[in-house]
Amino acid sequence: MGQGLTVTNSQRRLEFVNPALASMLGYEPSELAGMSADEISVAEDRAMQSAHQATRRAGHTTSYETYLQRRDGSAVLVQVTGAPRFVNGEFVGSIAVVTDMTERNLAWEGAAGQRKTLPHPDRIFAGSEYCPPRTDNYLCQSGGLQIVWCAFGAATHRQIRG
Repeated sequence: MGQGLTVTNSQRRLEFVNPALASMLGYEPSELAGMSADEISVAEDRAMQSAHQATRRAGHTTSYETYLQRRDGSAVLVQVTGAPRFVNGEFVGSIAVVTDMTERNLAWEGAAGQRKTLPHPDRIFAGSEYCPPRTDNYLCQSGGLQIVWCAFGAATHRQIRG
């Protein structure tokens, strides 16, 4: 599926939605035209999305991950890269590219069977090398074995690739 594209006005109403984004959300493009961006946003992410629009209103491009709500009520994780639109120096809205992150997440979770989640990774030794747990993302490598820690708040997801 191609990239989604949307054009919104200064009140976050959808002026244009391409077929790829409409399909991603289970609509026809004409059904989305005129809707508020809030109508396709999950409630928990609306404040964050409004903050990104405020940043664009100030003339800056933003890029972030958020969930959008499909017609059937399910949510899809997307990456949004939005740029401001100005006419005669006045903010008139945004244009955004929307990327469905489902395939990336499936690959990350090891859908191809190439990654194994470790049950107790705090004591992982790669050869004679110890990779201590940390609170940020990092990669430790020993020979052909890679140990990856990715922090998600208080929880940490660790994987071995090799």
